[in-house]
Amino acid sequence: MTAQFMVLLTDEKDAARGEVRWLDSAAAVAHYVETLLEGGFRSECIRVFHATEIALEVSYRPVVSLAASNDEPRDAPAARDQPEGEDPDPSAGEQADDGELEEEAQGVRNGVRFSELFRPS
Repeated sequence: MTAQFMVLLTDEKDAARGEVRWLDSAAAVAHYVETLLEGGFRSECIRVFHATEIALEVSYRPVVSLAASNDEPRDAPAARDQPEGEDPDPSAGEQADDGELEEEAQGVRNGVRFSELFRPS
């Protein structure tokens, strides 16, 4: 990635609007700016930047929401997160006859394994 020059020409009435031009050399920038000034543009409307493009890496993070007291979380994993044709782990989170939740397997909640929530992108 090579360094380039960016010439920003803003609108006189609205500085949020304008035109951007990328140029490869300082001589080309000087010639372009001279042309703009000769064309009647004010020097306050012309900005020159020297920039190097950098690589952009985008990653997505899971969103966590906490449920109040004993309420179910709003964003509980849906059935679509389960592979087709597979039932959730029947041993995790089943209710015993006395209404108490049986101890869930480590890393499993509501039939979904914790590691399945963080799939690589």
